[in-house]
Amino acid sequence: GQGSDLVCLFDALHDMGDPVGAARHIRQSLAPEGTLLLVEPTAGDALEENLNPVGRAFYGLSTVICTPASLAQEVGLGLGGQAGERQLAIMLREAGFTGEVSLSHRVSGEYREYERTCTTVIDAFVHRRLGSYLGRVEDALGGTGVGGG
Repeated sequence: GQGSDLVCLFDALHDMGDPVGAARHIRQSLAPEGTLLLVEPTAGDALEENLNPVGRAFYGLSTVICTPASLAQEVGLGLGGQAGERQLAIMLREAGFTGEVSLSHRVSGEYREYERTCTTVIDAFVHRRLGSYLGRVEDALGGTGVGGG
């Protein structure tokens, strides 16, 4: 479709064989002010950051579920579940995302996905709208001598 206000990806982008191509398609389907909500397993950028009970479980599951699923698809990047949202954010930029992307690791450091998802959903809707509103207020106050910050 075209002109979507919100596209949600829950624990999915890392499983795709061509995550950059999928993200490019998502970007093209969003409205100009549309939002991408991405929630992925919490994973550190370095192996040492993932050597904990949750990280071990995610590596095990990734080995038998995520990576084989990705490798079986066209392109077959094989990121696996421990790619981390930071790496996926880089891929989103490659796909042409230039605006705000709500990433759960920035919004909440929780390991529990339900809590991170709820918080990130709120961020995805409120962040852009609140920023736009505050920008209009700042513009309106600009010539009045009222300063902020």
